[in-house]
Amino acid sequence: MFSGWRAPAYGVMLLAVVMSCADSAEVDGTVEGARGVRVQRAGLVEQVEQLDLRPGDMGADPTSLAVLNGTVYFAARQDSTGVELWKSDGTETGTVLVKDLAPGTSTSNPRSFLLVNDTVVFVAHGVWKTDGTPEGTVQLFAGTPQGGAGENLLVPMNGAAYFVASGNNGREALWRSDGTVAGTVAVTSLGSWTSSPWLTAVGQRLYFNVYDDATGLELWTSDGTAAGTVRVRDIHPGSGSSAPRNLIGVNGTLYFTANDGANGEELWRSDGTAAGTYCLKDLFTAPHSSSKPEFLTDVNGTLFFVFTINLNTKALWKSDGTTEGTVKVADISGVIMSPFFTAVGSTLYFATSGGSPLANYRLFKSDGTSEGTVPVLGFNGSSAWPVIANLTDVEGTLHFVFNGLQGSELWKTDGTEAGSVRITTFVPAPRDAMISSIVFDAGTLYFSANDGVHGSELWKSDGTAEGTALVRNIQTRGVSSEPRSLTDVDGTLFLLATNGRDGLQLWKSNGTMEGTGRVKLMTFGTPGQLAAVGSTLFFAGSESGTGTELWKSDGTEAGTVRVKDLLPGIGSSNPSELRDVGGMLYFAATDGLTGKELWKSDGTEEGTVRVKDIAAGTRSSDPRPSSLIGMDGSFFLTADDGVTGRELWKSDGTEGGRSG
Repeated sequence: MFSGWRAPAYGVMLLAVVMSCADSAEVDGTVEGARGVRVQRAGLVEQVEQLDLRPGDMGADPTSLAVLNGTVYFAARQDSTGVELWKSDGTETGTVLVKDLAPGTSTSNPRSFLLVNDTVVFVAHGVWKTDGTPEGTVQLFAGTPQGGAGENLLVPMNGAAYFVASGNNGREALWRSDGTVAGTVAVTSLGSWTSSPWLTAVGQRLYFNVYDDATGLELWTSDGTAAGTVRVRDIHPGSGSSAPRNLIGVNGTLYFTANDGANGEELWRSDGTAAGTYCLKDLFTAPHSSSKPEFLTDVNGTLFFVFTINLNTKALWKSDGTTEGTVKVADISGVIMSPFFTAVGSTLYFATSGGSPLANYRLFKSDGTSEGTVPVLGFNGSSAWPVIANLTDVEGTLHFVFNGLQGSELWKTDGTEAGSVRITTFVPAPRDAMISSIVFDAGTLYFSANDGVHGSELWKSDGTAEGTALVRNIQTRGVSSEPRSLTDVDGTLFLLATNGRDGLQLWKSNGTMEGTGRVKLMTFGTPGQLAAVGSTLFFAGSESGTGTELWKSDGTEAGTVRVKDLLPGIGSSNPSELRDVGGMLYFAATDGLTGKELWKSDGTEEGTVRVKDIAAGTRSSDPRPSSLIGMDGSFFLTADDGVTGRELWKSDGTEGGRSG
């Protein structure tokens, strides 16, 4: 079951799977009580705590949270320590500064947490290990691992963490750590500096860049031993640099781009030996000219890449790791559109713009042969829209959207023109015909769209033209019912729509006209904030005598009721950010006595309680249920109590039974 699909500004987001962060853990909220004090209610023993890490109103801004060996490790700031290493077991007493690694107000900035032989290893000012105690937090290495933006500072291989950093002699060295001081050793000394080593593990070998004055920046390899750590090859002979980059492993072979000083930047391969490291093909044969291969992509064990021939032409190539097997697949006219490559099995799909007088937007496929690299479909459209968008592999079939001048179309293809099916077309301009509010459940796609006749209405599709149909014309006057907030609740579709008389109301559908109807007429306000928890729909609604409060529905009029009037009378508690966490609804609301705080509900009045008044009084802590993370039956989130700033909070419960 897929839920939570959303449309982008134009076109369709074909797949988005929304899962609870606590799918495998029982998570319970807490009733209001003093910090760190257990309270008993209806057989449920619970504890709520603010984990206030930075006294004052600035907040500790916890970052880099990692759950390792049953403990949350993270970096947080205090005025007296800077950003340092913290841990939490979910209790106030168990949430502590592990160690001030850079004493005083200096910052060590812990990051890159990695588990090595059941030991937590991380980067701060140096490389450290920790068992969660000050005495067990020991510096393994005093230098700073090197790595550019997006590169891994620590790379695991064969039960050890590897990194590149300066050694005692001021030269770069490859280091290995098994998580012990004695086992953290320099494998061997390298060159004078390596700011961006591109450290990459391929099989049982490491590959990385090293610079020295004699050979420049070149490719090195290591098997984790000094004897096995060697320069692979001086690709650019002498002091010039080949500057390897774009390192990627495919079927145990390293591919990368490099410049040998004579042929420009081209595609290379390596098996870790000098003889096995060579330019696969000089794609631009003019001296010193570079093809600069890009988009190196593993497609089912074959490397695909492209390079630019001129402004309007790209060359698609593939390689099996041999010179003979590095061949041009085809010249592609036009500009390859984002996303660049989408693999469906062993077939590569991509879209282009320009390059054809008959169709200025084309969908291509390639099986790695020239004759098998062909346009599947061609379209004409305007650059005002993302014309071919959202190429997505859905269970072995490519789905995509075409937004043309005449409308918005949802397609699927098996890679042949005959097997390319326009699932549905909506003829107004793309902005008006935009397919939106998509939900996919049990083989049926539900969505909102405008066909130019009925206005924007509820549609369904089984992926065939015959199986794509208007579910019901809810607004029969030729204008839109504006279906939105499509929500699957255990096989029943709920949505908001208007029949033109009563405003937006709560509807449900089973995919048939007869089974699509309004659940309940709510004459005061508009329902919103739909969220599924198990077989129950929760939402924000209102009725005479109350403001906007928490409601629930089982799909029947009688079963669509207010859960609780949190702010009694005509005032509104305004439930928002409704979130299913472990089968319990969590949301933000105010009861008038407090500001916007964290609440939970099991669907009963007595089971709907404020978790805690985090910002005491009428101030709001602005809790963010979307930030919840779970660990061992607990959940963590951030909130601002108005005194200490945004901090880490935790709720922990031992379930002896739940009321309702």
